[in-house]
Amino acid sequence: MLKRTRGGSRLAVEAFDRAAQTHLATGSLLTVDNQIDTATGTVKAKGVFDNHDGALFPNQFVNVRLILQERQNAVVIPAAALQTGSQGNFVYLLKEGQPPAELVEKKRDGDQTLPQLPENQTNYYVLTQTVNVALTEGTQVIVNGGVKPGDQIVVDGQEKLKNGSKVFPRMTPAKDGATAAVSAADEVTGAS
Repeated sequence: MLKRTRGGSRLAVEAFDRAAQTHLATGSLLTVDNQIDTATGTVKAKGVFDNHDGALFPNQFVNVRLILQERQNAVVIPAAALQTGSQGNFVYLLKEGQPPAELVEKKRDGDQTLPQLPENQTNYYVLTQTVNVALTEGTQVIVNGGVKPGDQIVVDGQEKLKNGSKVFPRMTPAKDGATAAVSAADEVTGAS
């Protein structure tokens, strides 16, 4: 950050309210204090904002987000979707249809366990997909590889899942440029 500002770059700064939920203004970084407040773990920074709407006022406490770099066409997933296992970071991808035979558990008598849904409903299952985490910021994660825009991933109920589990998805709308997420998925335990 300091190297970029000393090189003449103007860094964008976004100001948010005390709860870091409401965006108040966007401006640019003017200067950064060289001391950290050990009591709060914060550093003082001075930004310049066009305050046309009067959202900012003197001595107001704000949370700021300093934009160090913008990544075009990055794949962003919710942090809740990211899982960690012995093979590294992974997500559960939602797939339509029946799971491949090699992923279906076999009963002791040799019959495959394939619970069926009523004919008018679509069958879904999940596949584990390893991902490389490029950057984590708050509740969002930028990943390199493994998933692509438009893939549907599980963000809730992962503790019940394994590779090839059949699921009943409930969809959450994807934010602009993000991967669509499944808000909850439950393993199918038997046929109805």
